[in-house]
Amino acid sequence: MEYVCKWLYQDNHFESEDIEDYEGFVYLITNNLTQRQYIGKKSFWQRRKDPKTKRRKTKESDWKNYYSSCDPLIEDVKASGKENFTREILYLCKYKKAMSYYELKEQFIRNVIESDSFYNTNISGKYYTREYEKFYKNC
Repeated sequence: MEYVCKWLYQDNHFESEDIEDYEGFVYLITNNLTQRQYIGKKSFWQRRKDPKTKRRKTKESDWKNYYSSCDPLIEDVKASGKENFTREILYLCKYKKAMSYYELKEQFIRNVIESDSFYNTNISGKYYTREYEKFYKNC
């Protein structure tokens, strides 16, 4: 049986029945071997248009097994094993805009671009690690 690293919210395991009317969440994933972290957001729902009926269908997303879209983090999870990572929900959000706001807020507060202790290499697709030294450090 495969090890499943559950999501934690306020030190408790978070399950499907806890979703209620939330759209999604902002999360922190920590590599417990290196203490390197990642801040991101994930929706609880997947919305697709049915090609036959042309109606929108909503179903629960893959959030339970999600480890971000960050390739270096995914590679570390594969190499080190899921049991060496902690996945925490920082904020539960009722709206997508709230998810975006709190993700950005946490990324700026934690200086993810300026720190080697984060997997994040950009913020909102605009501020990149490789540009930090060149453009932002000596403003």
